[in-house]
Amino acid sequence: MPLPPLPYPQTSRLPLCERNVNVVGERNATEPKEEPIEKQSKNSLPLLRHIMLTIEEIKKMEPDTGGHAPTLKACVLEVSNIEEGSAKAKPKFYAVLADATGSISATIYDHNQYSKFIKGFGVVLVNVLLKQSYVAVTSRTEVAICQGFEIPSEVKDNAPALPGHQAKTLEDALQSPVKSIVNVKGRIVKLSPATTKTVNDKDVPFQELVLKDKSTKLTLAVWEEMVDSFEVGQKAKFSKCRVRLFNEEKKLSTTTSSASEVYTEEDDLDEVSSEDETMSDSPGSTQLPTGTLIAVFEVDPYLACPKVSCNNTKLETLKEPDIELYFMFCKRCNIRYKTNAANIYMRATMLLKTTNEEKKITVFSPQIKKLLESRGLDSAIHFDRKEMLTKLLQIIPIDIHYTLVNNTVRNLTCKRIQDV
Repeated sequence: MPLPPLPYPQTSRLPLCERNVNVVGERNATEPKEEPIEKQSKNSLPLLRHIMLTIEEIKKMEPDTGGHAPTLKACVLEVSNIEEGSAKAKPKFYAVLADATGSISATIYDHNQYSKFIKGFGVVLVNVLLKQSYVAVTSRTEVAICQGFEIPSEVKDNAPALPGHQAKTLEDALQSPVKSIVNVKGRIVKLSPATTKTVNDKDVPFQELVLKDKSTKLTLAVWEEMVDSFEVGQKAKFSKCRVRLFNEEKKLSTTTSSASEVYTEEDDLDEVSSEDETMSDSPGSTQLPTGTLIAVFEVDPYLACPKVSCNNTKLETLKEPDIELYFMFCKRCNIRYKTNAANIYMRATMLLKTTNEEKKITVFSPQIKKLLESRGLDSAIHFDRKEMLTKLLQIIPIDIHYTLVNNTVRNLTCKRIQDV
């Protein structure tokens, strides 16, 4: 069955710097500078020497303690639109993720990753941050796309509401009709003492808080588990709240379907520091007999030098001074080429799973063609990134035998599956 077309932005490559996911850096860590391709060491692709965790396992971890930056594989149940940024906050969006063990909400602070969160598809997230009630995906998180997988119906039924999705300003919420359901967010400026109220002959914990945003402020009643869960000064989001009328004044009340989330801006998040990054791969050749390609980080089709001795070096586009004339240039052999004389080549960065680790590897055109041909797909390399990404998503997961040199697959074999 053909896959739906995938949006794929013309963005720069994902950072190829090594990450030590067991060390969390200081607040406001500086972004690592990406070296030019020609200056990067041969060992610059990271080894991900840790086992993926399930959502159930991640939820059992203590948040905000430092020392944990887990990896998870999940299916995307819902995705919000991108929220516009402000002077203090960058654009961000939200997603609901699930696997066989449970579900969790995610806040994605790197909006350039939006095209990789596709409803129904899977994602592999390397270096996520665990917050109080959600996972945070930052600019230091590696994101790969993979095939979607079956999620139990009970997990879907108990999945959290999409954080931030269709959140109204408090003024808009107050103008909504009585009994309507709204999502809101704001800063908590006042908390009443916790008490109980009788509902259906039962005493139910109850508390009122005052939310404030740029438009106005309002009173929100929270019940049961949400009572005594907040502090004055926190920023919080509340989903599926009902508009009520009390003594001719509109207020909001949480419902049995409501979810809450205390959130911070990206600048407040603890991230993995570039100072903690290490090179763990030793130089030379490493041979691993078998593994499974399970996800794709990026595809990069390009024009390569046709000279055999240049080994498909990527050509640069240059312009003649003072005139509108462009040409392709190989910095290795210092020769100019016309576009139609160059080779069409491709590199794909993928996630390889072995018996004891996950490894980020690079695969080039000869091996990519073998993978596609083994599944009866057209092996031609095109410049359309969406088309090439879709092809690779159709074949994963796929078991391979391979030879690895400095995280690059130099030789590859896999079982051929005949067309049905």
